[in-house]
Amino acid sequence: MRRILVTLLALGGIGLAQEVVVAQALPRPPGPWGAGFYPGLPTYTLQLTTVYPPETARFPGTFQVAYDDQALYLAARLRQETPPKAERQADDPEWWQDDTLEVFLRPHAFDEEAPDLHLAVNPKGVRFERYTTPLAFEARTGTFPGGWWAELRIPFGEALPPPPTGRPLATQGGPRPPGSRGVHPLAPGG
Repeated sequence: MRRILVTLLALGGIGLAQEVVVAQALPRPPGPWGAGFYPGLPTYTLQLTTVYPPETARFPGTFQVAYDDQALYLAARLRQETPPKAERQADDPEWWQDDTLEVFLRPHAFDEEAPDLHLAVNPKGVRFERYTTPLAFEARTGTFPGGWWAELRIPFGEALPPPPTGRPLATQGGPRPPGSRGVHPLAPGG
């Protein structure tokens, strides 16, 4: 059985000092995608940080990773007590003013020169275009009592080739609270 390893790094200014979590992507269960949860697949806790030394983020969450022959899937459930803020459009240069799920994916985890894929989506499913990778991916979102969820379908192709069996991909993912412009959560992804 083909397995994909995905490395989730905690978000923060200094990624090398943060704990690394290895999440295994398993085959996506049959059925339509976009429900924000995969029954039977492992669920991993997002340990988000925005400062050094690392601290737990204000909005914690969980994620799951799956794949099929066509794409890599990331489902995240993000907890927050206040209703999610989602007012920005795809081309808005200040999209970080919304609640946002940001994902940084390094398809070639051990190649320091390889570019990261940077994806961002708000609770309404708006895929932000400014300062992110121009990549055709799909996003579905929704709310639940005490939070919101997002599911990304990232097709395999030139930007994200299907990895060989057992090759890790480095990713980062997590919510960005509105107005956190001064705290950019990009950390080394390898």
